[in-house]
Amino acid sequence: MSALANKQLILDDAGKPVAVLLDLATYERLCAAAEEVADVRAYDEDMPQALRELKAGECVDLEQYLTDRRSQ
Repeated sequence: MSALANKQLILDDAGKPVAVLLDLATYERLCAAAEEVADVRAYDEDMPQALRELKAGECVDLEQYLTDRRSQ
């Protein structure tokens, strides 16, 4: 059974569905899934630039990054 099988619809005066009521657990799962999709899209969008910078030598290793941060 789908997590949304027991949804409750809110209808307008014409009987057209205009909103859905979800239990909190389902809402939180949907929000978490949406955030995960956004993270994957951001990764996919940023990866080409990161690879270009890596190939150009425009990066530092973690130790150097942490040293630089501590000195700020």
